[in-house]
Amino acid sequence: MERDFDLVVVGGGSAGYAAAAAASAEGLTVAVVESAEQMGGLCVNNGCMPSKTLIETANRMRAIREADEFAIRVKSAPEVDMAALQKRRARLVDDFAGYRVEQLREGDFTLIRGSAQFLDVHHLQVEGDSPEVIRFETAVIATGSEPFVPEIEGLEGLDFWLSKDALETTVLPERLLVLGAGVIGCELGHCFEGLGSEVVLINRSEHVLSEMPDCVGEIIAQASQERGVEIVTGVSTRRVVRDGSQVVVEVSDGEGKLKRLKGSHLLVSTGRKPRISNLGLENCQVEFDKTGVKVSATGQTSQSHIFAVGDCAHGAQIVHEAVIKGRQAGFNANRQIRGEALVPADTEPLILAVFSEPEVIHIGPEEPALQERVDELESREFHLPEMGKAIVKGLKHGVLKVTFEREGGKLIAATGVGHGVIDFSHTLVLAIRKGMTFEEFLEVPHYHPTLAEAWTYLED
Repeated sequence: MERDFDLVVVGGGSAGYAAAAAASAEGLTVAVVESAEQMGGLCVNNGCMPSKTLIETANRMRAIREADEFAIRVKSAPEVDMAALQKRRARLVDDFAGYRVEQLREGDFTLIRGSAQFLDVHHLQVEGDSPEVIRFETAVIATGSEPFVPEIEGLEGLDFWLSKDALETTVLPERLLVLGAGVIGCELGHCFEGLGSEVVLINRSEHVLSEMPDCVGEIIAQASQERGVEIVTGVSTRRVVRDGSQVVVEVSDGEGKLKRLKGSHLLVSTGRKPRISNLGLENCQVEFDKTGVKVSATGQTSQSHIFAVGDCAHGAQIVHEAVIKGRQAGFNANRQIRGEALVPADTEPLILAVFSEPEVIHIGPEEPALQERVDELESREFHLPEMGKAIVKGLKHGVLKVTFEREGGKLIAATGVGHGVIDFSHTLVLAIRKGMTFEEFLEVPHYHPTLAEAWTYLED
C-alpha cells in the first residue's frame, strides 16, 4: 500500500509536532510517523519535565537543611521518600505526555505508528503493524537524540545509569559517581546531592560546564564543594571496574597520575548524539555527520525539500528552539511546494540554561564568538550576594554579567549564575532581542526588592 502526503514528519516530539501543526494549518496533507512506545518526545518523557520534577524536590530538601538560617527549627533530619517521589514524577509525566499524545492523535494530520526509513528522495518505508510506503512532496526529520556512551574499558556489561535510569530510580545512591560535568551531569549531580547522596563530578575538561564562560564553572565548583560535592576535573577516564558492591572509576590527570574513585552507583552523562543511524539518509542523499543532519538557516538539508529540526540537526539542543524551528519548517514546507521564498526561523537571541544549584543562564552569542570581538566589547559584573533581596534570601553565590558594544552601547550578551536566575533574567532576553543599549536597559524600572533588579546594579 502506498499513500501520498504533501509533508511527512518523522518524529512526534516537540519539534515534529510543531512542524506538523504548522503545515496542516497551512492546508497541507500531513503524516507524522512515530516509532517510540512513549509518544511525546524526550522533553516530556525523559528530559526537561521529569528532571525538573526531581530537581524541585532536591531544592526543597536543601531549603529544609538550611532552615536554621531562617529561624526555623526542624526536629529531625529530612528524608526523601524515593518511592513517593517517583509516583509524583510518573503522575506529572503522564499528564504532560497525555496532553501531547492527545495533540498527536487529534491533530489535523495522520498519525502513523512505526519506524521510518527513507527509500529515496520522495519515498519512505514505514515498518509497523501495517507496513507501508509513503510518498511525500516534502519531509521533516525530527527524530531527536539519544545518550552518547563513550568507549571506556570495563563499561560494557557494567550496571551503570544513563539519565533516564537516574530519573526513574527508587534508590537513593549512597555515593553517586557522575561521569561528565556538562549540563546533564551538573543538573543530575546536584539533584542527587540535594536529595541526600554523596556526589562526585568527574570531567575531562578543567572546568565543570566548560562550554560556558569561565566564571560560571568557577562559581558552580565553589558552591558545589561547599555543599560536599567532590569535583575531579582535567582527567581522562581509563577504565571502570566492579569491586564487590562498589563501582570504581580509574582516572588519570595530565601528568599521568592515576586515581581511583569509588561509589555505589555510576551515572554516565557524557552528552547526547543525533538519533539518525537507521533512517536511510544515504538513500536520499541527505548530508550528515556525527553531530547531526546538516541544515541551512531555513532548516533545509542537502535536499531542498527535506528539512531537519530539533536535536537530530546541527545547532543548539534546546526545546524552545526546536519548537520555533519545527514550526518554521512546517511553514517553509508549504512555501517549498508553492515555489515561494523560504524564511529562516527567528530564534535570536540564543538562550542556554542549566538547572544546577546555583542555576546558570547565558543569553546571546556563546563565549568563543564573544572572544572574537573582545576588542569591540565591554562588560560589567555584579556579585549577586551583595544586593538586598539576595541577602534576605541567604544567597551566598552568584554573579550577573552583561556584555555590550563599546561604541554605541548595544547589548550583546548576558550571563547569570545564582539561585533562581533562570526565571528572573528574561528581561535581558527581550532587551537583547530588541537591540537596546546598556543605558536604555538601566532605565527600565525594576521593582524593589527583587532579585531581578540586580541586573540594574551593573552600571558602576
